[in-house]
Amino acid sequence: ERRLPVVFRDPMPARQAFALARAVVVPSRAESMPYIVLEAIAAGVPLIATRVGGVPEIFGSESGRLVAPGNVERLANAMTATAASPADARYAAGRLRETIRARFSVDAMAAAIEGAYRQVTPH
Repeated sequence: ERRLPVVFRDPMPARQAFALARAVVVPSRAESMPYIVLEAIAAGVPLIATRVGGVPEIFGSESGRLVAPGNVERLANAMTATAASPADARYAAGRLRETIRARFSVDAMAAAIEGAYRQVTPH
């Protein structure tokens, strides 16, 4: 059985941390719209996350990859698969990054918020 080390580091800027990561695991039981998920995807880092709150919305058509919260075996299997095939995991991370770019870029999110205000504000 192959085991990879888990390293706990001192706090650092997110971009620096993502550059060190082989994968990001977000095993949340509850979330609304977790920025760590958006940031990991934007950094192109392989991501393993649970199907909670707004995470399926972020993953969109890739939401089938999400793990049910509390399913330790499935979470461990996803982590093992990511470690066993880093090239495949990086490819999937790049594909996910491209699928969310149009929906979650700063410009897209600002336009959506502006559109919502325009709908509820008298002209």
